[in-house]
Amino acid sequence: MQDGAPIEAFCALATTWEGIALTANATSSASDGKMTIPHLVSGRWQATLSPPSGRQSFAVRETIELPGQGALEHTFVVGLNTIRGTLLDPAGAPVAGVTIDLVQRKAGTTSFSGAIPNTRATTLDDGRFVFRNITDGTYLLMAEKAGVGRYRNHAFEIPPAGLAEPLTLRLEPFDGATIVSVTLDFHTGEPLVRVSALLSLTAERRWFDHNARRDSDGVLVIAGVPPGTYSLAIMANGYSTKRHDFTIEGSERLEFEDVLHRVGTLSVKLESADPDHYRDGAWRATPLDPNSIEQEHTGQVQPNGFISTPGLWPGRYRLDIQLPNGVNIAREYVLVAGEFTNDTISLGADGRP
Repeated sequence: MQDGAPIEAFCALATTWEGIALTANATSSASDGKMTIPHLVSGRWQATLSPPSGRQSFAVRETIELPGQGALEHTFVVGLNTIRGTLLDPAGAPVAGVTIDLVQRKAGTTSFSGAIPNTRATTLDDGRFVFRNITDGTYLLMAEKAGVGRYRNHAFEIPPAGLAEPLTLRLEPFDGATIVSVTLDFHTGEPLVRVSALLSLTAERRWFDHNARRDSDGVLVIAGVPPGTYSLAIMANGYSTKRHDFTIEGSERLEFEDVLHRVGTLSVKLESADPDHYRDGAWRATPLDPNSIEQEHTGQVQPNGFISTPGLWPGRYRLDIQLPNGVNIAREYVLVAGEFTNDTISLGADGRP
């Protein structure tokens, strides 16, 4: 409930019982805020309360102890706040049509690096914006307008009672290099818009936070990038990935044009009662089609036994897996554009398939 009134929310429960992960969920009614989740084992459950799909974000997490028998009634209290403010340019004039990201720091962490925005708001003609259904916590606000400036505040607290006054955000002029990314579809030649540009500082192993977005021509501009060594990953769901490594020394302008093609993805799970059978193993994916544009790809078997290739040009591939005990496993797969190909390989007591 919020301010004593019932709200609609989705509740997810999770626990581990005798080594088995158990989950359960339900959605409360908007009329009375009640939900019922039957047939739960006793013990400690982690409960996460969140809004129904498509609503602005909030999250309430609590630990609940369930009795061995009978029923437990529990009330979740959700403190939801409305945050209002105005975005100004460096000269103090309102800025319209700018998307502002509100990012919540995860519990137990001290950095926002790589965090995904909880919610977004767009400024109106007079620069005003509003976020609704926001829980208390530590947040970061980011805004950016090409050719005007960027706003990025330090961590600030939203108390349970909300903010007493509206916020005033002022964009600061860009100072540094400008990165321009253009993405096109290999098959159609048309611009790709829903493509991410993940920029990271190589030596520091941290993300460079920005909220730049592509326009209808597939063009994205990241301004105000300070000197340093960077890696830029261009990624889109169902398409190939491009990566650029470069060094920025001053206020230069770097332009990257990437043509992405539709890909298939291969995921293989090695299963064994003894993880040492596959731990530190290596794999190699080799294209078998003579006209394939792919090269050979290699990697390590993950500690949980998974092998996940990058997105690959559709066609036939041979996967060679070299296990630590010297056993080599060879499989052939046909990858289809836009689809995942999954396989499971079980290893016996001797570490062989």
